This record gives sequence, structure tokens and C-alpha cells, in this order.
Amino acid sequence: MSDKEQMEVMAGTIPMQAAEAVKALANDVDSYLLDLYKGVYTAVGTAGTTPFATEVTAATAARKFLNNYLAPMTDRRFVFNPDVEANALGLRAFQDVSWTGDARGINEGQIVRKLGFDWHLDQNVKDHVAGTAASIQVHTEAAAGATTVKLKGITGPLNAGDIITFAGHDQQYVVGATTDTLDSDGKDVTIAPALRVTVAADVNVTLVASHAANLAFHRDAIAFANRPLVDSAEGLGNQIMSAQDPISGLTLRLEVSRQYKRTRWSFDILYGAKLVRPELAVRVLG
Repeated sequence: MSDKEQMEVMAGTIPMQAAEAVKALANDVDSYLLDLYKGVYTAVGTAGTTPFATEVTAATAARKFLNNYLAPMTDRRFVFNPDVEANALGLRAFQDVSWTGDARGINEGQIVRKLGFDWHLDQNVKDHVAGTAASIQVHTEAAAGATTVKLKGITGPLNAGDIITFAGHDQQYVVGATTDTLDSDGKDVTIAPALRVTVAADVNVTLVASHAANLAFHRDAIAFANRPLVDSAEGLGNQIMSAQDPISGLTLRLEVSRQYKRTRWSFDILYGAKLVRPELAVRVLG
């Protein structure tokens, strides 16, 4: 802002601008975390069909998987897109006080705690675009424990984050990296987890279609690190300070500097994340 703009600005404008800058950083962190869905191999629901249209089975199915993988009962989250919220709020199980014991569902349109999860609306939930490969089969037998399988097919590739299953057993697997277009000679495809059973040549492979990747997970599924940045500019004249958001715990750095007769406010953040326990997360397809 120029000196003239700074003097003429209405009260509260600078805090509003700062809030928007911080919001942009928070959205970047949020989007980065939600993109980790590509490593989650367990899925419930039907691809392309928004859950909770008539019943809550998508949530109970996700809960079942987390229970089977021994996820702790505490600190479970359910992150969903606006389409899921619209369906859920139409169900008595989410809005009726006599069922929920909480009036916020009907009064405020808020789903706070339900079926063992803390529920959170998030507009950054990712839409996964599945690969276009068709008529997929195992090209060469792969032994139990393998993390690479040679597959054959027609039409197109498999995309990173695609979920596949092999005929004969119900374990789901996620594709680790986008492949070249499948053909009759076969392409090596990395998968996770490692094969639970041996799969023979010519076994049919099913690919889950494109879907919204809503997530139900335990907190320990994801490791997140956010480090404070240095507060000092070593006498360069800038004002630098760190602040921590009391709700999320995110630490940001604010730098106030003078540049060409203007005052510049700059926010930055240092963070990283990794899906360390994918078995503690479930995609709820939409």
C-alpha cells in the first residue's frame, strides 16, 4: 500500500486484507493435506454417487474398516464436500434432535459429532479422475508380497491414486504412479499395500471409476509438521514476527517492510506432511 492509501484506508481494511492472506495460506495447507488421498487404498460407497442420500451406511462402513485396522476410537475425523453435507442434512439421523441429542444440525446446519467421527465440511475435497484403461487383466503372475504387478489392457493409462481390485479376493489396492497406456505386452504398475495373495496371469482387474475423495480417518494416519521461521532480519530494518493460530496450531511469519514508498505485509509458512499409516484412512466415494 502507498503512503497515501495507508492514510486514507478505512478502519479495519488492513486486518481484513491480512485475514484474506492468511486464509490463502491455510487453504494451501488444507489442499496439500487432502491431496494425500492418493495413497489411501480402502474405499467405501459407489463412485459417482454422493453418499447419504437415504442412509448412513457409508459412514458405518468406513467405521467398520477403521475398527478392523485397530484404529483408536478417539480422534477420528470425517472430511466431506458440500454435496455430502447437503445429503446428510436431509437425513433424520443428522438433523433430528431426538436422534442426535444436538440441535445444531437443524438450527445451524452443522454436523459436529456423529457415529464416532468429528465431521468437517471442506470445499477442498479432491475429485479423483480415474485412468481410462479398460479390459484390464494380470499379464504375468505376481506372488504375494509383490509391490509391482504387470497388467495388460486397452484404451489408456492408470492414474496415480486409482483403486483396483483383483478377481478372487476383496483387498483393494492403490496405484502408486501414472502408467503409460496399457497394451497386450503389459506395463509394470506399482501398488500399495503389497499383494496379500498370489494373483495368476489373466485374472481380471476392476478399476474404481472417477469419484469425489471424501475421507474418514484417524488423526495418526497423517504426519504433519509446521516449523516456526526465524523472527530476526539481522538489522535490515524489517519487522518480523511469528504467530500461532490457537485452533489449528499453524505457525505463520509476518514480515513488514518498506519498498518504494510503500509498506508491504508478507506472510509465509513452512510445513510438510506424509500419509504414514494409510490403513487408518478410508475414502468415502462420491
